[in-house]
Amino acid sequence: TAEASLSSDKLEEMLDAMAKANGMPALAKGFLAARRPAAASGVSLDEAIALYNDYLASTESGKSQGGQADSVVKAIENSDADALEEAMEGGFDAAHVADGVPLICLAAEAGDVDVAQILLDAGAPIDAKRASDDATPLIIAVAAGNKELAELLL
Repeated sequence: TAEASLSSDKLEEMLDAMAKANGMPALAKGFLAARRPAAASGVSLDEAIALYNDYLASTESGKSQGGQADSVVKAIENSDADALEEAMEGGFDAAHVADGVPLICLAAEAGDVDVAQILLDAGAPIDAKRASDDATPLIIAVAAGNKELAELLL
């Protein structure tokens, strides 16, 4: 028998529902796009489950770090390099994504070169993208006219 195929909209709807049922934030559109570029042509239920399991695995690092994620986000937003450095030295994942926004993108939004450097040194992916618009840290820095940050991100 041929296995049923799900459209990308149905897949995303299903994954979002599963994430909400497990008390997690809704699936970021960027996650699906990055993991399954061919999703527009439809995927099988097995592939959908595999994608969801990948999503769960990608959120485990953030969940295991508990409430520290909020503190790290606040440190970035407040340009608190010392608090951020302490979190990174304590093993916080520099590739963490908060509500669809990678930490390095938050640093670019804050415009702080020192904070961005700490994240990059800790392994933040320089090509990370915001889920809402696929903007990279470099695009964010250039749009804000922050030449020093843009040069760091080149």
